Amino acid sequence: RRLYGSKTFFNNISLLKPASIYQINRNFTSKVNFWIPRYDNFISFDEAYITLAENLVKSTSRFINEYDSSSLLLSGGLDSRALLSASKPKFCITVCPSKNNEADIAEILAKKADVPFKFILSKDKVFDNILDQIVCETDGEYSLVNTSFYRYKDEFQKLSKQFMLGLFLDVLFGGLYLPKSKLKLYGVDTTVNILDKIKDNPADYFINNVKYRMKNYNMNTIIKSEYVSSLYSVMHDEIKEHFLVAAEGTNNIYSQWESLHLSPMSRHYSYAMVKSIESFSPCAIPAFDNNLLNLSIKMHPKHKLNSSVYKKAIKYLNPKLMDVLNANSNTRADHNEYISTLLIFSKKIFRKMFKIDLKLPPRGSDRSWLSPSKLIEKNFSIRQEILDLKNSNIFDDLDIIDNMKIKDLIYEHFNNQKDHSILLLHLLTINIFFRNIFK
Repeated sequence: RRLYGSKTFFNNISLLKPASIYQINRNFTSKVNFWIPRYDNFISFDEAYITLAENLVKSTSRFINEYDSSSLLLSGGLDSRALLSASKPKFCITVCPSKNNEADIAEILAKKADVPFKFILSKDKVFDNILDQIVCETDGEYSLVNTSFYRYKDEFQKLSKQFMLGLFLDVLFGGLYLPKSKLKLYGVDTTVNILDKIKDNPADYFINNVKYRMKNYNMNTIIKSEYVSSLYSVMHDEIKEHFLVAAEGTNNIYSQWESLHLSPMSRHYSYAMVKSIESFSPCAIPAFDNNLLNLSIKMHPKHKLNSSVYKKAIKYLNPKLMDVLNANSNTRADHNEYISTLLIFSKKIFRKMFKIDLKLPPRGSDRSWLSPSKLIEKNFSIRQEILDLKNSNIFDDLDIIDNMKIKDLIYEHFNNQKDHSILLLHLLTINIFFRNIFK
């Protein structure tokens, strides 16, 4: 589901440690770390939101000032809205499969911020004829789902020289990967997040509960049964080691948990968006800022859990942007989780009783991206590569992979028995990467 630390697909190759300066010559290699996580007492709510607002301005201004023509890729959620509250980009650009709810909310945000808005229709066929190139340029590490900006060079470069993304702000300040559950009301999920109690071994709990993509799959899905136990032990020991290292800096189990997502963040699957834009233009991620990383570590997990500090910081910078709906819930962005829940439940009741058309939380078609299954359906080269996995020499050579299980997954997917899109796209990526390495 993702790689951690310095591990790569190759036994004898490691990733250079991030936030480090290396000096390499024939005789020796030296390394200096210019940022390491430093844990201390948690700061107050008020100090947190004011510091976050100030550092968002500082971080975005570095990129706005560096290029006269920096534009923001704007969605209807909080992350790009946070960057818009802290900066004045040349354009706000929204890419969607239709002029849907997400695009409408983004356009309202741009108008409130007095920034010109540009809507670009998503392209269905983005991978044909360049599939190998995309996989190699992204190191075979990311699923193709997030690499679809490769075909937007002409449209983007007509507007700007550089682009900003709001990626990872939700990880740092919205508690995206904290171990949490939705509070239920009469058996129905609300929008209120509550922290899970991490029981027993944190490594086991992390492996079984972290909310990455493909959480419905495990090793038994594609691994030969005789290897599952030993491979699980290896994975467990590596995750346990991460927790032990984190425990040297903090005794807060939730801070330890979050530290794994900083190991490093560029290995998260959404970083493929950055890679795809960098294939033709500079791409700035203001979240990758030492001051913001330090602040995230100092914030109490309960202040991240429902984005309370995060929302307050955006409102502090530009209150008008928080009057607008959040495309994730279709309730006002400045509403807290309890008011949002009340409004959503009330809308559902009124809609059912009085047949009134009220905006409820969005469907997939109301968001920014084509679904993984649509991506496969629309791109012939992807479909063919997936079908060819049944006869992959790469997987044949990897003794741990059960090819019959892969064939069953492909059969179930293409016969509409079960949607295995994300897993198949990931397997496809690995297969193409190794095929190009060893050809």
